[in-house]
Amino acid sequence: MKKALLPFIILSAMLSGCATQPPKAEDIKLAPKDRLYDQNLYKPDETRTIPVKITRDVGLRGSLATVFLKIDGNYVVWLNMSEEITIYLAQGGYVFELVHSLCPKEQLCSTLTDVTIKSGFDNNFRIHVDDGFSLIRSKT
Repeated sequence: MKKALLPFIILSAMLSGCATQPPKAEDIKLAPKDRLYDQNLYKPDETRTIPVKITRDVGLRGSLATVFLKIDGNYVVWLNMSEEITIYLAQGGYVFELVHSLCPKEQLCSTLTDVTIKSGFDNNFRIHVDDGFSLIRSKT
């Protein structure tokens, strides 16, 4: 009986894990362009001129889930661990929403963050996983 429980104990320990951390630069993969719901966001235009980089952290916690990014209620992209995307937005305020793939319709599985995008500022963000997903403005 004790031997039968050992795999479950190990699996539980692995899944509980620690909070995530930013991936090393050499480990970051670009998210495929076909995952971007609005292909126009990949390129700047006359109104959307500010690059916004979003990187998903690495770590055991949340490793089995995909995270969807919504901006102002519209799906933008979905990211796996260590993936990154750069999109172009206009200066202004936005509501970024992170949605957990395992329960996308549940309010408990999404996180809303008010974000201001400004030219000349760091507009880089990382998706951090601890007890849920959170969006953190970062310098790199």
